[in-house]
Parts: sequence; structure tokens; C-alpha cells
Amino acid sequence: MINLNNDQIKAKIRDFCLILNKKCDNCCNKTRLKTKWEIF
Repeated sequence: MINLNNDQIKAKIRDFCLILNKKCDNCCNKTRLKTKWEIF
């Protein structure tokens, strides 16, 4: 896993969630923890 500080991780999760939210509603909250690991 790439070492990132919390702000960078949150930014990547937020950006990824924005992509997910274009495909379905409330994906961000439902997949937040799973997404955190998958994006790396």
C-alpha cells in the first residue's frame, strides 16, 4: 500500500466516492471502508 497521510487518503476516498455516486445513490457511505483499501 502506498503510504499517504490521512488528508490524502480522505481526498482519494472522496474522489472515488464521487465517481461511485455517479453510478448509484449512497455508494460512498455504504462502501467507504471497502473503497479505502480497493483504491490502492
